[in-house]
Amino acid sequence: MDITLGLDFGTHQSKLCMSYMPNNETIYEFVEFDMPDGKKSVLFPSVIQINKDNTIRIGSVDYDSCATRPIPPPKKPELPKRPDIVFPEEPDQTLPPEPKLEEPAPVIENGADWKDALKSIKTSMVENQKKDKGAFKKEHKIWAKKCQRIRERHQEWEKTCRVLNYKLKLWQKEVDEINAEYEEEYAYWELHNTEYRVLRYFKQAAFTATLQWPKDEIPADTLSIWYLTYLLLYMRRYVKERFNEVFEESVSVQMGVPSGLNDGISRAIHYRGQRFLVAARHLMELFETPEEMCTLPYQDLIEMTKCSEGNVVEEAEMYGFVIIPEAYAGLQSLTYSRRLSRGNMHLLVDIGGGTTDIAFFTIDESLMPSIHTVASFHKGLNFVLENYLKEHPGITMGEAQDLLRSHIERFHHAISAYTVELRKELNHLIDLVSLEFKKEVAGTELTTSRLIEAMLGRPIVYCGGGSVFQDMRISHQYFSDKRLINRDTLNIPNLMNRGLDPVFYTILATAYGLSIPTFEEIKTIDARQLWKMHADNVRRYPVHKDEPKDYGLSDD
Repeated sequence: MDITLGLDFGTHQSKLCMSYMPNNETIYEFVEFDMPDGKKSVLFPSVIQINKDNTIRIGSVDYDSCATRPIPPPKKPELPKRPDIVFPEEPDQTLPPEPKLEEPAPVIENGADWKDALKSIKTSMVENQKKDKGAFKKEHKIWAKKCQRIRERHQEWEKTCRVLNYKLKLWQKEVDEINAEYEEEYAYWELHNTEYRVLRYFKQAAFTATLQWPKDEIPADTLSIWYLTYLLLYMRRYVKERFNEVFEESVSVQMGVPSGLNDGISRAIHYRGQRFLVAARHLMELFETPEEMCTLPYQDLIEMTKCSEGNVVEEAEMYGFVIIPEAYAGLQSLTYSRRLSRGNMHLLVDIGGGTTDIAFFTIDESLMPSIHTVASFHKGLNFVLENYLKEHPGITMGEAQDLLRSHIERFHHAISAYTVELRKELNHLIDLVSLEFKKEVAGTELTTSRLIEAMLGRPIVYCGGGSVFQDMRISHQYFSDKRLINRDTLNIPNLMNRGLDPVFYTILATAYGLSIPTFEEIKTIDARQLWKMHADNVRRYPVHKDEPKDYGLSDD
């Protein structure tokens, strides 16, 4: 019996879905994992623990057996250099003496008649006063200007000193803030100077360059291979016990990977996915069970983990490994539900643990999705949780995850920061679509306003673990009809897991899509080709004056 295994390798947790045809009817089944508490779960945590005895534990955490290691103290920060500031010397403020108008002393000649003398004195005083007043005004004006220049020089000096002092205060404030942050980090380190060797986020680090993986830790690529090997070993036993089938002969694996920002990045990510699966397949051959793998010292496992030196693409094909962009898989989960109208423009937003994938697509005449633009940015639930942890030091990642499920109102600020990033990416994608539209329809009756009218009120469809939280789902610009991929939307036929919690369907949508073997049904016509076809139709079949100018952009 042929089995298609959809492997949704997630940042926080992985999901597996099988499709098989025992009696010419496709059956779907989400793989249930045995958890340490004795229960079963369709969600398998993406976590690897290093144990005290140097063995590993995959998929769960046990702090009693978990190894610890010392955390180096926080590095003393480099303080900004003190500004090279020299205060100018204070200018002299001494003012020159103010000039005064002096009255000339009267001169009386000896023997002169007193009346004549008085008249002479009066005439002389009037003439001298006229003469001296003009000179005095001129002298006083010069004095006043000298005083003004002295005051202005001092005011300029005061202004310069204020500016220089402000720069010093800014520098001192920055120094104080850095020192305070360091002291806080150091105080926290004194209380928590060891860490459990619980390794998360290796999937995100392995597929993107946005997460700085510790240089002194086991490489993220190696951890990803171990994790995938464990899943393959688990499935080998699962298939044997469940169907009495040989995994290597009957199972083909379709694994999802993040969508690249361009063709070059997409090809690189696609190749890494093949490389990891092939390496996991090689490592799988060395063990009988997943438990046996976990009994070896991790140092030995590192030596045993080798990436293929042969043709990875050929090996992946030989083993039946297929790599699918996660956004395509999310749309594939909608293929059989027929819940979206023909012709409508849609956005799909898949919010995962480490990445968010966005797809712009339409529904063709056969009610199948046709993808035109795919984008991905490396922020998801981890971005929300990490922002919360920054604001609440001392809380562990596990505690933050529990709080998010039980008290989401505490994450308002962190979720708002995520939705800001999501809006930026949605804006960028819509701008790209609009730009291609303008280029291709130039010279026709099609206009940007017609495109906008066709987008108004269209669906924005959400899936992925992050979409479970209502505050993470936003409408955007013209796409105001928010929808969630849930149990009713998926409407999975012949599903074995009938008792699933309804909230899981949103998280499991990508794994379900990956388990459907007919990926050729999803068309990938890029936006440029889409608009070119519309423009060619308008040129070939011009619209008459009295006919509605729909141009095929809207529903029917």
